Amino acid sequence: MIRLSKRLAQAAIILFAATGTAQALEGTAPAGPIGGTDLNQALLPQPGLYPFLVGGGVDLSRYRLGGGDDVRGDGHVGFGAVGALFVYPQTLFGGQLASSFGAGKQRVCYSAGPAPESCSEGAMDIYTDLLLWSKFTPSKAFADQPRDKAFPIPYGTAFMLGLGVTWPTGEYSSSDPVNVGSNFFTISPTMAVTHTAPSIFGAGPGRATQVSARLFYNHYTENGDTDYNTGNTVSLDFSASEIVGPWQFGVAGTGWTQIADDKIDGNSNGLRGSAMNLGLIAQYSFTVANRPAFIKAKYLWMVEGEYIPQSEGLTVSMGFKF
Repeated sequence: MIRLSKRLAQAAIILFAATGTAQALEGTAPAGPIGGTDLNQALLPQPGLYPFLVGGGVDLSRYRLGGGDDVRGDGHVGFGAVGALFVYPQTLFGGQLASSFGAGKQRVCYSAGPAPESCSEGAMDIYTDLLLWSKFTPSKAFADQPRDKAFPIPYGTAFMLGLGVTWPTGEYSSSDPVNVGSNFFTISPTMAVTHTAPSIFGAGPGRATQVSARLFYNHYTENGDTDYNTGNTVSLDFSASEIVGPWQFGVAGTGWTQIADDKIDGNSNGLRGSAMNLGLIAQYSFTVANRPAFIKAKYLWMVEGEYIPQSEGLTVSMGFKF
């Protein structure tokens, strides 16, 4: 899903306050892989190339201003993307190394208040994990499971550090109130942790419980076309899931908040956005020509937000080892 609460209506949205005055607000865009992160966030697979596909749709409604003041709104987002994760054969300080790339196409339409619907369609901003470093510390349960399992359960704890960049390659026009692209760089240091243990619902072969989270600090450069600088944000993707054989399912979510005001021509406008989305997730693992593959679906609802459209939507992704 494009991080539902984070990438919808990415440029200016016209807000009509109770006074009837109009104010332009550039969309907040915390970064991360297209489709978001959720399960196994700190874990990397064996060395190799892992292409993936991701797509989804998001329904938009009222624009949340915070403090109970909302503006009537309606819209929709549809997107599709391709990308790949490459895990290097080299290691560093006992940890694996990887990089990723994702690019896609998106269509977004939205109207707020009495303003007519505006649409934008075209290439999305490209996201890359320039470098990821992951260290997995297995537990005793990892060694005790059968060695002939097609999908060994990663019992233990993994920790990951990385640096991501969102590149301003998407469709953008400063004269349009809604844009697919952002027209600014986003630099995102990130860290993640994933812990997998025998199932809390009854230990047994092929069963486990996992908690996973990935934290991003997002720094935005200035939009040179509008002299608008979005305030930095902190965002967190998280999940709690159960593993039963080839299935992994549970709850997932993503939340973000701005920790600095937006600025126009260097002057603060006092606006800070935030959002929290929660939902359900399920993944099925299988093999294709003896190569690991997966298909995954996630549905998230916005439960809280400020300066962001109310949203809910479905993301479906699949990947395999090349």
